[in-house]
Amino acid sequence: VEPTLNCNLRCPSCLRIKEGKTRSGEWDLEPAKFEALLRSCAKNGIEVETVHYLGWGEPLLYAGLGALTRLVRKWHPHCIQEVTTSGSIADPTVLDDTDIDRLTVSCDGALQDSYVKYRRFGEIDQVFGLLDYVSRLKRKTFVEWKYILFEHNDSDEELALAQALAEGFSVDSLLFIITN
Repeated sequence: VEPTLNCNLRCPSCLRIKEGKTRSGEWDLEPAKFEALLRSCAKNGIEVETVHYLGWGEPLLYAGLGALTRLVRKWHPHCIQEVTTSGSIADPTVLDDTDIDRLTVSCDGALQDSYVKYRRFGEIDQVFGLLDYVSRLKRKTFVEWKYILFEHNDSDEELALAQALAEGFSVDSLLFIITN
């Protein structure tokens, strides 16, 4: 489910703006349309096992994300809900209003200089603030740090720093993605 096309980053391979030009209407998902889909699945015996919020936009910038997660719980109470985010958001408390089971944070670096080479306009301190905030939540959310390796962020020192930071933030999984 793509809640929004809005994003505060300008990653080089992202097609968000191009994709937005092909769509008519708003860049945000209408909750009524989403609920109609969930209701239809439930009434027709279609079990929704997982809902993954991601897409070209940044899901945590969608003001109604909490409402979407509650709609899923209403119609499919046992559904696993996951958000994939860049984590470069100013206010991690946006998660307070959501009911998610899994959070994947795409953070490609452990230092601002290497992180911002791909996640343009991103602030690694915001990402670390989100990871720290989630580690202190009372509810248990599985947290994965997805780290895409590029030439500029795959030194032994930076990878060791990422591992130490992941342990410090009580991240459940640190996943390194190899690129060419």
